[in-house]
Amino acid sequence: MSERTDLQVTAALLRQGRRLHGLSLAMLGVVCLWALAAWAMQNSLAAAAWWLGASAVAGMVQVYWALRTDFDADLFEIMSKRENLQQAASDLDASLRELGLIRGGGEPRDWSSRLRGAGCLLCWQAVSAAIQAVLLILAIYGG
Repeated sequence: MSERTDLQVTAALLRQGRRLHGLSLAMLGVVCLWALAAWAMQNSLAAAAWWLGASAVAGMVQVYWALRTDFDADLFEIMSKRENLQQAASDLDASLRELGLIRGGGEPRDWSSRLRGAGCLLCWQAVSAAIQAVLLILAIYGG
């Protein structure tokens, strides 16, 4: 495949993180509703509180990874439309440095290493959502 196609395929793959994000937000909603119901009924959450809190934290971590994957998906889609991909990579690094999103002076990365890194972001997002789900299940059955 060409680098241009690789960029487009990776962008499409990263956009799948939106589904994980939606699922994670639904789990965060369950945690919030559970805590609100327990508070309204003046019921103790002591048994499930730790699991619910940890699930909420994992959900917030997932939100961070979702933002990163969605940002990279948009960047790869934009870059794939550029005429000269080498110049596009250089321009991208310059813009990211100017915005303070990457450190300056580093060795320029090739597209394949950028794509591998973006794939790792999606993996971290999936791991965060999975941990969040496990913790919520523990709250339901262990709390």
